[in-house]
Formats: sequence, structure tokens, C-alpha cells
Amino acid sequence: MTTILTKLPAYRNARLAEHWPDDKRDWRDRGEVGTNIGRVPPKGPSVPKFPLILFSHGMGGTRTCYSSLCGEFASHGFIVCAIEHRDGSGPRSTVNLPPEGSVRRRESQAAVAAHHHTKPETQRSYETVDFLFAQSDKFDTSPDHEIDRELREAQVNLRVAEVDEAYYLMTEICAGRGETLKQHNLRRPGARGASSLGLDGVDFDTWADRLHCDHVTMVGHSFGSTTTVEMLRNSKKYNYISQGIIYDIWGTPVQKGTSEHHITVPLLGINSEAFMYWEDNFNIAKSVIEEAREAGQPVWLTTCRGTVHISQSDFCILYPRIANHVLKMTMDPVRAIDVNIDVSLDFLSRTLHFDEEDGEGEAVFRRNLPSKNYLDLDLIPGVPSEHKPKKKWTAVRLKIDHEARKRMVPHAREKYWQKQQALGREEIWVHMAPGRQAVAQEETSRL
Repeated sequence: MTTILTKLPAYRNARLAEHWPDDKRDWRDRGEVGTNIGRVPPKGPSVPKFPLILFSHGMGGTRTCYSSLCGEFASHGFIVCAIEHRDGSGPRSTVNLPPEGSVRRRESQAAVAAHHHTKPETQRSYETVDFLFAQSDKFDTSPDHEIDRELREAQVNLRVAEVDEAYYLMTEICAGRGETLKQHNLRRPGARGASSLGLDGVDFDTWADRLHCDHVTMVGHSFGSTTTVEMLRNSKKYNYISQGIIYDIWGTPVQKGTSEHHITVPLLGINSEAFMYWEDNFNIAKSVIEEAREAGQPVWLTTCRGTVHISQSDFCILYPRIANHVLKMTMDPVRAIDVNIDVSLDFLSRTLHFDEEDGEGEAVFRRNLPSKNYLDLDLIPGVPSEHKPKKKWTAVRLKIDHEARKRMVPHAREKYWQKQQALGREEIWVHMAPGRQAVAQEETSRL
């Protein structure tokens, strides 16, 4: 109830920046965000060209559930295409139908009628795709439950096709055909699930040749990470993807790689601490990272301490007390997003490169990289057990020792992290890194 009227800040239908950002890394020297004009690179164009990220949401998510994460990427100079999957993994997705009387509308109505809908439903101007529960076990996404592999594989295949279609549309926009796509857009003002502005004010002509449609970064969270792995394993077909980031992968649906079906691009994995304690899932995450390592690619596997599975979405920011008191999250939700972004930018600064011969050797996001190189931290020995919960809460929440006492102390969370920093402990645990030994299988004593 507290978030019904809550709105996250956003610039709707914003124009692309037409100037290069400055390269001052100290925020105190930057002035107003986006106003400082930086130097034009010697070999670069006068207006910047932006790298592209394709983002796949997790189970129960939508295209808007990760606005904080995607917005942070956009603020660093990325174009982020956040996809809303219509595979039954989201709570509900609305499909607007073409105008009444059009050929496309008649075809859509015939398709809807074929699925045994009532007559009023076939006459609606929209269709909905609701969440699909597994028939054999409604809780097949939880630890110690057998997944409905047929359902999940079908969903992954549809998700991959949707990501590829989204990429095609982005190439059309980059090729200068955005206005044609705009005319076919069905999410216009007044349509179901549409913004009150629709695409009004968007001049797609200014988007022509402003995107890097090669060297694309594929990013996903949870089930979206499963989707990302499948995309990366088909590098010959989806050769526009040059690296991947998997946030808190739900590994159970991931198939074993083969000699013809394996990851051959750089890969970063960032787990939440809660999911790290799900042993079977963490082993799959390690195997996926190891798969890319065996192909000779730079890889990292990390854990963001004090976080839970939904920390990389907007939910913990909208419901901070639930995250803190119920899920036992010890890291501030906003800080959790910042750390995930900083680690991701550190990874992309090492792996995302453009061809200098075409005058585009300098990427926009390199102008303001975080000063801390998280990926250079020492590997931790084994898997910690600092906040490991009881078995029934595995992957759901963390455990806090002497919680009642800590709750009664003012600013307990800040004091906790001050103590961790005083002990030399970082916000990130690094489990695997290039040229360094992989994480040990057994757990170690509490760090």
C-alpha cells in the first residue's frame, strides 16, 4: 500500500546526448549532471556513439522492475534495451492489438479466438499473458524442488527469440528506420499499459548511427541470466554479443554445455549473498563461469555481501524495511545497486573494446569509471558462511547473529559496515578471476 503512489524519477522520451561527457572522476568537480561538455576524442566523431545492452528480467519480473539498475547503466552512456518477456515468467504482460478493421486486427482476433476465449475477450483491444505455474510443482523455482524442465526450456527458447527480435529492432533504429517502427507502435497514449506520452516527442532520426550494434553486452537477472547463458552459448548465431553479465543466476534450468554449445566470450557473474548459500545453484554458477574460462576468456565470479536475490531489482529500494527486517539484508539497497554497477563497469572496462580504425576507439562509459577496481581484490578461500540461514530459508533470506541486540543499537547497519571495513573486509567477495585458482568446493569457517 505504501508504494501505490510512489514514482521513481525518470526522463520520459529523453533525447540522446549530443556531446561527449567530461572525464572528471571526482563527483565534486562535475557540476550538474549531464551539463559539462567534455573533449572530443582525436579519432572519434563529434557526437558520441553509445554501446548497447540487452537486458532480460527474472522470474516474476517485468521490463520496468529493474529501472534503477538500467538507469544507472544509461547514466554511464549505455543504451539499455529492457525486454518484457511474454513467456509466462512475468506477473502479466499486456499485448495491444492493431486498430479495429485492419487486416492485422482480424488476424489477431482469429488467433485469440482459436485459444478458446469468450466473445467479450476476443473483442478487446488487448490481450494478456499471465504467469505460468509448473503443473507438476508450483514451487519448482525453489531449492530442493524438481523443475518442470519442459516448461522452462520452452520459456528459455521463447526468451532467446524475443531478445534476438529486440536486437533486430534496435538495428533498424540505428539504420535510420526508427520512424517506420514508430508508426507501427501500439503502445500509444490511451492504450493498455502505455505511457501517457507514448512516443510523442521522440525524433528517431537523431538515433540514426548513434548505437554500437556490434560488441553488444547481454545482461540478465535470475531467469534472465539463464537466458543470457543460452544466448552466449550460441555465439555463431548471435555473434553481435561480445560479453555477458549474469546477476544472481537461477541455474537449475541451465543445460550442460557441449563442445558445440558453450560460452566463448568474457563473462561476469555477480551473486547475492543469499543465493550464494544455495549450494547446488552456486555450483552451477561456478560451472558456467568455468565453461567460459576453459574457452580462454577472462571471467569473474563474485558475490555482493549482505544482499538478497531481489537486491538487483527495484523492490528493495521500494520496500527497504521488508528487505532489512524480513529478508535480513544488511547492505543499503541503494548501495547494493551502486556496487553491482561499479563491478559491472569494472568488467566492461576490461572486456568491451571498439575498433579504433573506424574512429570509435573511445567508449563514452570510460570517461567516468569508478575509481575502485573491485575485480582486482584477492580471491576468498572457499565459500563463507557468515550469514548462512537455516535450510528452509535457503536462497530467500540471510541470518543475522544477535539480531535483536543489533536492532536496538542506533544506526546498527552503518556500524556493522564500519566494523567490516575496519577489519579490511570488502563489500564484494571474488571467487574466480582470470589466472587465479577457482573457488574451493568446501565451505570454510566464518570469515
